[in-house]
Amino acid sequence: MIENVRLYVDNLASFVGPAAVFVEEQTGHQVPLDFDTLKRELPGWLTQMSPDVRAGIQGFLGGVFQSSLGFFSTILNLALLPIFTFYLLRDWDRLVRFCLGLIPQGQQPRVVRMAAAVDERLSAFVRGQITVCIILGVLYSTGLWISGIDLAVVIGLVSGALFIIPYLGTIVGVVLATVLCLMKFGADIHLVYVLLTFGIAQGFESWYLTPRIVGEKVGLHPLVVMIALLVGSSLGGIWGMLLAIPVTAALNVVGIEWLHAYRRSQAVHGAGE
Repeated sequence: MIENVRLYVDNLASFVGPAAVFVEEQTGHQVPLDFDTLKRELPGWLTQMSPDVRAGIQGFLGGVFQSSLGFFSTILNLALLPIFTFYLLRDWDRLVRFCLGLIPQGQQPRVVRMAAAVDERLSAFVRGQITVCIILGVLYSTGLWISGIDLAVVIGLVSGALFIIPYLGTIVGVVLATVLCLMKFGADIHLVYVLLTFGIAQGFESWYLTPRIVGEKVGLHPLVVMIALLVGSSLGGIWGMLLAIPVTAALNVVGIEWLHAYRRSQAVHGAGE
């Protein structure tokens, strides 16, 4: 940049110079531009720039580049997702037959039975989680509407939809509703109504909806669901909470199959004899 700065100043002068002359002709006032002095002094200023300032500029430009790269990567992934989904659905039966061919024939019935059980439980988890999201969206919308918050239905439905990742919808809803409440009513009793809306709905979800609807559909005890969410949150944060119940359901199928095999094994019957 220091080596090319004089060329940059010349290019700037070629663009700005005619505009400055036009302004001077129209207004009669001289525009205080001295490109010769700037071209002579600017390299020295850049040379004397402190390392901290240069490091800050480099970090800023690097952050802009990384953000732009991440944004375009996200757009590309979203564009490719329907294509991958199409080909995966089209070749699904062929893929299943290929994987089944890698399994010894004596073990194929057991593997097929376990895969079907896992598929059933994961499907039940998705349906149960969607049901929970719909119920929470209705509860949030109703509570915020009674509290007099603007855009109550919009905030409630968005919060319910985002609850597909546990607690993310609640956090977003509390923030949006709190901001709108403060803008409309200020810090008064309506803020308590907002917090009560999300608090009651969240308590109802934690102690009844998720354990009963999701837990029963995937065949897990409510206590197991709570423990899975706590462990998933500790290990993987939001993503850990999202995957905790389906992973636990799959492990439950494997564990039950292993337990049945163990009870039928010679080790158990031999010990009994």
